[in-house]
Amino acid sequence: MNDIPYSFFFTGPLLFKTKLLPEDIEKIKKLCSKNKKKDFRKELAGILHHEYQIDHNKLQVILNKYLEKHKEAYKLFYDKALIYKGDLMKVTRAWVNYMKKGESNPVHIHSHCIFSSVMFLSIPPNLHQEVKQYKGTTYGPGHLSFEVSSVSEFAIDNIYVRPEVGDFYIFPWNIKHYVVPFASEGERISVAANFKWNENE
Repeated sequence: MNDIPYSFFFTGPLLFKTKLLPEDIEKIKKLCSKNKKKDFRKELAGILHHEYQIDHNKLQVILNKYLEKHKEAYKLFYDKALIYKGDLMKVTRAWVNYMKKGESNPVHIHSHCIFSSVMFLSIPPNLHQEVKQYKGTTYGPGHLSFEVSSVSEFAIDNIYVRPEVGDFYIFPWNIKHYVVPFASEGERISVAANFKWNENE
């Protein structure tokens, strides 16, 4: 029996994932609407017709318990505590994306923050079937991709995820990410939020 011991190191950025509780999904949905006065497209990279700013203070209250878990994960991943200038990170901006077939989000980062996030509220009912029928070798329709490092032969440089309702990702502001289009009818509804140590920074 080969009993040679080994270990390996965690490297790269922390890509945190958790699951929103059903009641919290419903609370977040109530913050979202297609209010033309809150059209946020001029601030965003998305090739979408409907993106609207939402109340970040109300979202903060809903997300606090998940931000506590992010603190725990940070300490486990980096083997050191994440030092907050206050109890928790503060939500500084938040918006809802109503993505329809043919729309997409090109490669981008989120500036003027330290961490960013995305959470999924609704997925087109036929999107999973569309993904199954996809014949490509990488990501499928509607997938979210995180470019976590430069392309290298000995590194995992892309993380592809197929969103499910309730998925909630938090990641450093400078991780490049994008969403590819899909052809299914219906809306892929997601909410993005940016965070800082202190809302006034």
